Amino acid sequence: MKNWDERDETGKCPSDADWADVCATVALLPTPRGATHPPPVRLDFSREYWADVFSPMVAGYATGTSTPNPDVACNRAIKFGLLRDRCLSLGADAFATGHYARLKHAGLLSTARDAPAADGAGASAGELPGKLPELWTAADLAKDQTYFLSAVPRAQFRGVLFPVGQLASKQCVRRLASEAQLPAADKRDSVGICFIGKRRFGDFLTEYVAPTPGRFVSAVDGADLGPHKGLELYTVGQGARIKHQDLPRVSPRPLPLPPRGKGATGVRGAAKKATDGGKWFVVGRDAAAGAVLVAPGSMHPALFCDALQAGPGTWLEHIGPALSLRCAFRVRHRQDLAWCTATPMHEGRDAPHHASSPTVPTAEPWLSVAFEEPMRAVTEGQHLVLYAPGNFDGAGGGGGAGSGDDAGVGGVSVESACGATAYRCLGGATITARGPTYFEAGRPLPPGTRSWAVG
Repeated sequence: MKNWDERDETGKCPSDADWADVCATVALLPTPRGATHPPPVRLDFSREYWADVFSPMVAGYATGTSTPNPDVACNRAIKFGLLRDRCLSLGADAFATGHYARLKHAGLLSTARDAPAADGAGASAGELPGKLPELWTAADLAKDQTYFLSAVPRAQFRGVLFPVGQLASKQCVRRLASEAQLPAADKRDSVGICFIGKRRFGDFLTEYVAPTPGRFVSAVDGADLGPHKGLELYTVGQGARIKHQDLPRVSPRPLPLPPRGKGATGVRGAAKKATDGGKWFVVGRDAAAGAVLVAPGSMHPALFCDALQAGPGTWLEHIGPALSLRCAFRVRHRQDLAWCTATPMHEGRDAPHHASSPTVPTAEPWLSVAFEEPMRAVTEGQHLVLYAPGNFDGAGGGGGAGSGDDAGVGGVSVESACGATAYRCLGGATITARGPTYFEAGRPLPPGTRSWAVG
């Protein structure tokens, strides 16, 4: 599959090298005696990718307040949309990818040809009517990629296989590939956005978005800390790399908090007191003023919040009309799972459901989410993904969503699942707003607050 036309920009896309690996691998596949493999087919979805993934990403960055995730959009629209459908239409028995994830199929593996209707009508023999595949985390949680698959509708997982999702580790995958003498057995893992290649993301983005000039401004006391390179080139949580000679480098120590209710103006002069050896971190962006808001230290309370709003979503499990749903969640890839309570809302407005309210009239409700511990660098435009603990090989995967303060999902309580090794993905939604930061609310971070660093 080719998604990018290198004539559109000056970088280097690795798709040609990947295609060479595909051709070499196909040549090694076993065939019946006397038979030959048909040549591999390379499908070009460059135009569709530009329209459905890349252009919306650029538009999001151009707002100066959003950090979109193109990989989530690509899986939904391209890989498990156009590519999957085309492969099955060409007569493939199944559509397999290298994602680290698992699927639980209801009965025999089915394809779109077997059951075109989402309600299970026309299901193949062995397929349970009304049942769609369930998306589960990979056996190796450290490599799990369900975050990027959370926006794919369950019907699009019909006929899909994730072979490596069952394997215990990346080392196991490489060992099997080496034993089979596959050309890509020792190939380095792909990281980042494929079409950017080895360039810095900021350098790539400026080819499509004109950077908005402005100033670094301390979120602590409003001090002007100098010019930045462009509002669109920064996201919450990243190091600001401020070149400011009169900012002292001091040992990490607790920062003073503003009086409750005074927010970012409650402490004067604290902008000169940096932690982390003098490093400053982006905590927000003011598009109207062209300002990048920063705070000293990677654990500053201005980086943490305990709530967000998200929507509309692709929910692989029915979320409404429960008063609340206690479940696990992520707000970034490879983040450790944490616990939250999700409450459906009406069309993104701050109007939680009540028992007398009608059921959400759409399969894509908005959610208000409260975390059970502070979360660092929650960013608009990124994806919220919800999970239910369970047992991939046995019970716990087929039930509906639970509700109430003590309920988990699928009949498994949250308290009894702290050591769970498998989680069912309930779906995800775009983060549209974060709650007040601990600094804005005048609250200190609780002892033992995690940094949420990912390896």
